[in-house]
Amino acid sequence: MTLPADFIFSQNNLQDFVDCPRRFQLKYLEKTVWPAPVSEPIEENDRLIRLGLKFHQMVHQHYIGISDEEISRFQGDENLKAWWNAFLQNPPKDLPETTRSEMDISMPFENYRLAAKIDLLAVEPGKRAVIVDWKTTQNLPKPSFLIKRIQSQVYPFLVISTGTSLNNNQPFDPSQVTMIYWYPVYPDTPVLLTFDQNWLKETRQTLSRLVHEISTMDREIYPLTIDPRKCQFCRYRSLCERGIKAGNLGDEDNEAEEEASPEINFDDIQEIPF
Repeated sequence: MTLPADFIFSQNNLQDFVDCPRRFQLKYLEKTVWPAPVSEPIEENDRLIRLGLKFHQMVHQHYIGISDEEISRFQGDENLKAWWNAFLQNPPKDLPETTRSEMDISMPFENYRLAAKIDLLAVEPGKRAVIVDWKTTQNLPKPSFLIKRIQSQVYPFLVISTGTSLNNNQPFDPSQVTMIYWYPVYPDTPVLLTFDQNWLKETRQTLSRLVHEISTMDREIYPLTIDPRKCQFCRYRSLCERGIKAGNLGDEDNEAEEEASPEINFDDIQEIPF
């Protein structure tokens, strides 16, 4: 199956391919709609997704200058109130003053495009850049798990590769870039990732290999994951004859499955020159 020439790679679709090539094919190439729940209980899962979206909106409003009092007026759910109060009382520490919220960033990569939507990018030109990602999942993953996630590769790679316009026309050294995963359920336990030149070289190779593998895959049906645990939180599991019942939301111990996360609207991306 041929990959469209205008296909845009993101942390979402690359992670789907890493988790299960068949899921990538069904979701992004065949655009298969399969009405199955991602996790049980369905109502609670849907509620947490809506709250996560609302929390992202509230934090975005905070960073674009809307008063916290005005934002707080529209709270209703008790979980959302707790998350918002955790943010107000214990936000990410020591961020540069110049911030850009909900920032779209993209670049040419291996004859395609690589893109991301960064929740918050804080920059001190000539010195450092801090990527912040808000995570409203109920469980705190181990740093070793987060380091392996495609998101932890794509976001800093893009900032390092395209950040000259934000850094006095000088590229960021990888050591100047950090990434913070911040959880309102665990506001005292943010996860901080740092980078170096070896990381940059290895990440470029990893992403290049993935894009090459995807763009040259010549199979009518892409392979299914060899890890059946990943099927528990995939809506295509019954289509692939990997079970019918969804996994239980309370059993998740990481963010391995984010199929219900909001998709990036790439049509709105304003590319950063480099």
